[in-house]
Amino acid sequence: MPRQKFLVGLYEPSSHWLALVLTMVSGLLRGGHVANIVTTATSPLQIRLEPQRKVPNLSELESARKFFLSDWHTWMTGKKSEEGISVNSLSVVKMGIDQSRFRKEFGFAYDFRG
Repeated sequence: MPRQKFLVGLYEPSSHWLALVLTMVSGLLRGGHVANIVTTATSPLQIRLEPQRKVPNLSELESARKFFLSDWHTWMTGKKSEEGISVNSLSVVKMGIDQSRFRKEFGFAYDFRG
């Protein structure tokens, strides 16, 4: 996959696509690419398990801003997320503020201009 391109995987939570997505993310990380997983139907802890098996230095990649985990799941359980990047409500205003903070803090902006 060429650098500076996005690969978006959307799937039904009850399908087996999660295993494929996590395997692909692990391969991308091992290949030196940046990966961002947005979790909606699965806890961040569960999402980290597979990449950690295949990419033992996952926490180092996260610190180096090569791996991002965006937690859109935990707020639905009534708990507060411990992730650095999270959504804590579906308020459009709150989400806009969170995304602004994310871009500012991480110096990261999505560019979909192809």
